[in-house]
Amino acid sequence: SKYLLYEGGIRVPMIISWPEKYRKHIVADNVVSAMDILPTICRAIGIRAPDNIDGKDISTLLTGLDTTIKHDTLVWDTQHEVAVRAGNWKWHLVKGKEHAIYEMVDLELGEYLYNLETDLAETINLADQYPEIVFQLKQYHKRWLEEMSDPVN
Repeated sequence: SKYLLYEGGIRVPMIISWPEKYRKHIVADNVVSAMDILPTICRAIGIRAPDNIDGKDISTLLTGLDTTIKHDTLVWDTQHEVAVRAGNWKWHLVKGKEHAIYEMVDLELGEYLYNLETDLAETINLADQYPEIVFQLKQYHKRWLEEMSDPVN
């Protein structure tokens, strides 16, 4: 079920091995993304990363020079689902169930807000209790869509 935007699909460990380039045995809990691989590889081989991507170069995290690198906010949008994670909050919007059939999981349509610090399994929908957080995360998604669709950015 890795295509769906539940934590079980998007929260995975990242393992990188390049002993000549990066320190060995670094274990970090930083929130990073697969989108960070491209700009990191570009820097490692000495070329400029493309514009208009939302990944960041995590080279200094991998070398141990800067252990603070992380994403404060991450966005996923598959057209059927949207998820925005900011800190421990995660807003999840399910618009379609097309991919759930192939993933063999139940997927309920609707809008959800989870506190991942206390509910990593995403069982308690807090959207009605925290509408201001839902609004903020929706606004972030809207700005992200605009930024990613801007060819000049």
